[in-house]
Amino acid sequence: DRNNDRGGDRGGDRGGDRGRDSRGSDRGGDRPQRDRAYSSDRGGERTERAPRERFTDTQGRSFGSDNNGDYKKLFVNLGAKDGFYKSSFLQYILDMSDVKKEALGKIDMRDMTSWVEVDKGNYKQMMTAIDGKSFKGRKIRMNEADSVSRNDIIEK
Repeated sequence: DRNNDRGGDRGGDRGGDRGRDSRGSDRGGDRPQRDRAYSSDRGGERTERAPRERFTDTQGRSFGSDNNGDYKKLFVNLGAKDGFYKSSFLQYILDMSDVKKEALGKIDMRDMTSWVEVDKGNYKQMMTAIDGKSFKGRKIRMNEADSVSRNDIIEK
């Protein structure tokens, strides 16, 4: 009976080892085995990291993570959850402050907060133009990034 024969041997090599090695791998036998004893050895002591590279824009102004360049990093309590993308945020702060686009450096945007690098000659103008204004019924805070306390970042 054909129905009773299901699951039986139908001939051929179903489920057999088909030339596999003892681990079940079907890789060829010509591959050399690695000596895993040396794979995690880095071969010496770790060295100190080199200082971070300073970056310059096309006009020769320097900026970077150390913030000692020609830019001042500013904190603002607006972010992606306020409906901003980097481009729309850029346009918003430029429109509010009348600062030229060339005066801006990097923008780091998070959900509820952002950090903007502004040329040291223009950062006070941007802060006074934006700090204290209202966005969708919420007061905007903009100040120097290194003066931000933990309470400014965690919104209640």
